[in-house]
Amino acid sequence: MTPLEYFRLLVPAFSELSDAEVLEFLVVAENFVNVGCLTTEPANLARAMYAAHLLFERQASNSAVIGGGAVVREKEGDLEREYSSNAEVVYGLEGNPYGRRYLELIRPCAGGPTIMTRMGAEGYLWPNLGAWGQ
Repeated sequence: MTPLEYFRLLVPAFSELSDAEVLEFLVVAENFVNVGCLTTEPANLARAMYAAHLLFERQASNSAVIGGGAVVREKEGDLEREYSSNAEVVYGLEGNPYGRRYLELIRPCAGGPTIMTRMGAEGYLWPNLGAWGQ
């Protein structure tokens, strides 16, 4: 399957977008996704999940309330709404189901990129692994 086919099958939340709009985000995702360690099918799925992650974040940034907790009180007259303040806000790839799925897919890629510093190559701290990448 192509990344677009995976996107259409697994991301119904953005079904209103045209193929051209989705393809734009797939092109952007291609610039961020390093899937060299994956075979074709998991790589295409990873590209689709990253594009969905980007769309999810765009949608969240366009909403009126970003990172608010659950609605605890609403009032119709004068449109009043109150959100809980104890909700943990998670940003980035772990902040939505598409980003988390992308991270699961690329986990076999040995912990992410290696960062070169003046002290030599350093492992990258991988989310949720609790250890330095190999």
